[in-house]
Amino acid sequence: MLASLAQSVVKMVPECRDILKSVCQINGVTVSDYLYDCARLQIHKQATCCPLVSPLLKAYGKKIDQRIYKSCSGFHCQICDHKEACALGEYEGLFEMDAKSLLACKQKGYRVETTYEEQTIMVQKTVLIPIE
Repeated sequence: MLASLAQSVVKMVPECRDILKSVCQINGVTVSDYLYDCARLQIHKQATCCPLVSPLLKAYGKKIDQRIYKSCSGFHCQICDHKEACALGEYEGLFEMDAKSLLACKQKGYRVETTYEEQTIMVQKTVLIPIE
């Protein structure tokens, strides 16, 4: 049984809305699905380090989306062949473009090549410390 869905309104300047609609069309997803997934990933990332957000996920019985721990998480997820399995922690690899997107790229005259390189990056770590 599907959960009932609540509607949220996102206001933005018309140019951004047009770009968003075009990006969603390229990715073959609805604006609603695209924004939901982006927001979900950010909320789950925040829950891993924020003692104010983490209890919210727990209160609603939500497990951390495992995609947040991967370097490829974000817009890649929209067209990844492993999106659902990855979110559940059932896929350990990185981004692989789905067949529909590969075909769309080919039809537009592009060959897709995905490679990986090791990088060392500096990441921000902010903690909230209780005031006693």
